[in-house]
Amino acid sequence: MPNGMAPVDEIKGKLRRVRTASITTGVLSAVFLSLLVVGASWLLVSALDIGLGLPNSLLKVIAVFLLVSALAALAYVLFQVFAVSHSIRMYAARVGGELEEIGLGLLTVLDLSGADRERLGYSRVLIDRSIAGIAERVHGLDFQVRARRRNAFIFFACLVVIAITGVAWQQMDASSFSYSLKRLGFFWGVSDESGVSIEVRPGDSEILAGSRLDIEAEVTGFTRKSPVLHVLSGGEETAFKMEKSVALEGGGSPGRRGHGVFISALPRVDRDIGYFITAGDEATRTYRITVNEEPRIKNGSITLSYPAHTGLGRQVLPRGVWDITAPYGTDALFEVMANCDPESIWVETADSEGAISRVMIPAAGDSTAVTMRLTGSFTYSIEMITREGHRANSHGPHSVTVVKDQPPYVRIESPGDEIMLEADMIIPLSVVALDDYGIGWMTLHYAAPGDTSQVRLSF
Repeated sequence: MPNGMAPVDEIKGKLRRVRTASITTGVLSAVFLSLLVVGASWLLVSALDIGLGLPNSLLKVIAVFLLVSALAALAYVLFQVFAVSHSIRMYAARVGGELEEIGLGLLTVLDLSGADRERLGYSRVLIDRSIAGIAERVHGLDFQVRARRRNAFIFFACLVVIAITGVAWQQMDASSFSYSLKRLGFFWGVSDESGVSIEVRPGDSEILAGSRLDIEAEVTGFTRKSPVLHVLSGGEETAFKMEKSVALEGGGSPGRRGHGVFISALPRVDRDIGYFITAGDEATRTYRITVNEEPRIKNGSITLSYPAHTGLGRQVLPRGVWDITAPYGTDALFEVMANCDPESIWVETADSEGAISRVMIPAAGDSTAVTMRLTGSFTYSIEMITREGHRANSHGPHSVTVVKDQPPYVRIESPGDEIMLEADMIIPLSVVALDDYGIGWMTLHYAAPGDTSQVRLSF
């Protein structure tokens, strides 16, 4: 190859290198710029959210705008990359044509005879000028590529600063760092987690009428406002600001905003209610509190079956009378009616020495019965637990007094101990008999020489 063709090959090689470098640098610039806008969006949205507590609606608009800006920057830079690449390719084709003409001209010049030195010198000057012009334009393209390379380096340096900031943030406060990432993903619509969660206790529940209801909300995430309890009752809504609990769960501390346990109490709840809790822009679903009537023994009766020897038969005590006085051995039938269907019900007794025992009553709906034989005095109460686990107030205490059956008293008033009898003489017999429950019958036992007998007395 003639020596004059060396600059031509150098220019062609440099054009290829410039085009490759332009594409590579452009793509890197687009990537770095897009990541830079994303990182800056993250820091800006986090500052507006955690620092200023802007509402979710406004933060979402800002986050979406920044995301669109990042995508637009990426699209613009990529468009510029491919536009420049296409221009360089077209320019390379044009330069190639010019260089080919220059090459042919150079060969022509070299073939000229030595006598035509003036023409030879003139052609070489034109060829050198053309090659120099092309080289200068290629150098300009190379300068532009270097400028883009500097921009890419600046974008990368800024991106490194943001990355270092994120790492330092994560080391200092991992919870807020994680929260900020969740929030950005939530605002961009790539995550369903808003970064703020509210765990409510007791949630849906059942309580007894007149009971106190304690509601607890554990908030994770960052919000400048304390949670608010909204109570729905009778078509009306009432709001209460919840107070922060001193004893926090999950590593929270009283001075740390956005994470802690908040409490609120309703002193007395007498009817079904609904409630939900809001914390900033976050809100829970509506929970239901079902109020049940307080379990109680509403009425009952006691039937006493006295021992046969008393001759008293059966007696039903008046309703509302729960204290019993009865003879030893009396059977007491307790019939109990509750205002609910109990899980278990029993009679709890305590004797004079304090010994406590239980007599279980078979649970059969809201009405049940049990029989006890009375053999000693004691106090008792009727206890009940519902199927929901609620314990009714004790029905009692009541007393049972067992009266011991005293032995009967018999005294013969006449005749006396020693009397003189004549044959066929009628002797009046006077007997006094006493018993606490009455006399059923009496028998006279007597003896004579050679004869022992007895006779039932009438009275």
